[in-house]
Amino acid sequence: MTDDDITEDSEEGGSECAIAMVATISERLPSVAKIKKACGLQGSLFERVLSKFGKRKIEEQWNENVLMLECDDSQIVVVLMPGSIPWSQLEGPCATAWWWPDATEAMQQHKYHFIAMIRGGEWNEVARRVILAGVIQGVLESTDAVGVYWGDATLVMQPKLFIANVRPATIDDVPMMVFADVRVEEISDGVYRCFTTGMESLGFHEIEVDETTMEPDVLMEFILDSAKYIVDNYLEIPEGNTFGRDAHKQFKIHYRPSMFDRDIVMKFDLNQDGM
Repeated sequence: MTDDDITEDSEEGGSECAIAMVATISERLPSVAKIKKACGLQGSLFERVLSKFGKRKIEEQWNENVLMLECDDSQIVVVLMPGSIPWSQLEGPCATAWWWPDATEAMQQHKYHFIAMIRGGEWNEVARRVILAGVIQGVLESTDAVGVYWGDATLVMQPKLFIANVRPATIDDVPMMVFADVRVEEISDGVYRCFTTGMESLGFHEIEVDETTMEPDVLMEFILDSAKYIVDNYLEIPEGNTFGRDAHKQFKIHYRPSMFDRDIVMKFDLNQDGM
C-alpha cells in the first residue's frame, strides 16, 4: 500500500473520508489503548460524538502495520508507511507555520509516517474531523512522532500544540487552529489580504478578505475567530447579510469568485465604517 493508493481511496470516498498524517522517526506502532482512550472510551471525545450520532459498537483488528477500528458502518484506519511524507507536501506548510519556527528542521528528521483515515458512516464533515483529530492525538501520545500534517488545511503542527488544541474539542467547539489555516499577505504598504484553507473540507465556504488596513495579527485572529464561530454554530449566512463581533462592528458578507483557482468563497468586506 502506498500514499497514492490511500489518497485514491479517500478521493473515491469523497466527502465520506477524512485523512491526516503523522511524521515519526521510528517504526514504533501506536498504542491501541491510547488511540481508544483519545477517541473511544466512555466520556472521551469519540464517545461523545458516537452518542450524538447513535453509534456505540467499536471493534478493532490489527493486520501487520495496519490498525482497523470498526464502528458500525464506519472505519478508522491507521497505517504505518515505510518512508517519509514527500517533502513537496511539507515544504510550503513548514515555511508558513509561524506557530512553529523549527517546523522545517523538525519535519526533515522523520523517516516514516502514519496515515490516519476515517471513512464511511453517517458523520457530518465536522464530526468526522473531530474524531480524526482524536485518533491523531492517540498516535502522537504513543509513538516517536515529530509533527502532524493536516492536509485539509495544508498545515503542519508540533505534537504538544496539536494535543493542546484537540484534547478539549467537541463538535460544538472545534479546534479551529488545526482545522483551518489563515494566511495574511501584504499587497501594498499597510494594505493586506487574507484567506482561509480548510473551511471547505468542513462543509463551509472558504473565507477571503480582498483588502484591508487591519493590522495582520488582529486580522488573522479576527478571521480565525469568525471561522470558528461559523463552524461551531453551523451558520449559513445569506448573501448581503451583516455579520460581526457585536452590533457596533458589523460588515457585509458576499459570495464571490475566489482570488485563487477554487470554488465560490465567502468574502468579508472589512472596508466599512462598522469596522
